[in-house]
Amino acid sequence: MARAKPELTPLSGAGGAEIRGVDLSQEMDNETAEFVHKAYLDHVALFFQDQHLTPQAQERFVLRFGDPLVHPYLKPIEGSPYVHELRKTPEQTVNFGNGWHADFTFLEKPSAANALYARTIPDFGGDTVFINTAMAYDYLSEGMKRMLGGMNAVHRVHPRYVTDVDVMSNQKGKVREEQTIHPVIRTHPETGRKVLYINPSFVPQFEDMTEAESRPILDYLTNYMAQPEFQIRYRWKPDVLGIWDNRCSLHSALNDYQGKLRVMHRMVVMEPTRPVQ
Repeated sequence: MARAKPELTPLSGAGGAEIRGVDLSQEMDNETAEFVHKAYLDHVALFFQDQHLTPQAQERFVLRFGDPLVHPYLKPIEGSPYVHELRKTPEQTVNFGNGWHADFTFLEKPSAANALYARTIPDFGGDTVFINTAMAYDYLSEGMKRMLGGMNAVHRVHPRYVTDVDVMSNQKGKVREEQTIHPVIRTHPETGRKVLYINPSFVPQFEDMTEAESRPILDYLTNYMAQPEFQIRYRWKPDVLGIWDNRCSLHSALNDYQGKLRVMHRMVVMEPTRPVQ
C-alpha cells in the first residue's frame, strides 16, 4: 500500500503552515523529508499536530535543520543533551521569551532553527507570534533598502534575557556578556532571499553609531516589522511540535495566562560555522 502524502494547510499570508500525515516519531523517507524541508523554507514556521515524541525522536527530527546546541544556561531534560524544558508555573508572572527576538544572534554563529514540543498548554493564552522578516524586507522602500544595506548591527546580551534565565528552575549557569556584529540586511543561505536582520531584544545600536543615534531607526524598524500583515500567530495544543526558521523570523511568547501551567520542550540548532551574510 502506498504511503499517504502529507497534507499542508497554510496559516496566514505571512507564512506558517500545519502539516498532517507525518509521524515524527518515525524516521522519514526521502520524499517526505524533502516535502517537509521545502515547506519549512516556504512557510517560515511549521506545526505538526498529534505527535508522541521521546526526547530522542524530537532530537532526531530537529537535527535535520542545523547543528546541535547544548544550551549554555539551561539544564537538559533526561534523555537528550539538547532538549530543555520551558516551564511557567501558575505562581510565576515572568515568562521566558516574551518580546520580539531571534535566539542567540549575539553569537557569531547564531541560531538556525528553534523547535517547541507542547507538553502542557493552558486552556487559552500562551500563543507564540512570529514575524516574517524576509517579507518585511520586501516591503521596505528602495531608499531604506539602500541605506540599511550598507549597515551592520551590534548584537549584545540584553538584561531582559538575564532575567528570563534567572527565573527558570532548570538554570545551570549565569548568562555571559557576549557581543558580535551582523549585517542589517542578510541573505538567507538556502532561499537567497534578503532578510531584515534586526533583533529588537538584542540589538541596542548600529556599528559606528551611538545608542542614542541608533534608537530612532531601531524603533521605527521594530514598529514596522510588527505590523499584523507580517505576523503569524499560533495557538498551541498539547502534542504539537513546532519548528521555525530563526534566520528569517522573529518571535514572541505571549504572557497572557497568569495562574496557569505551561510546559514546552525546546531545542535550538545553530547555523554552520561561517560568517552571516
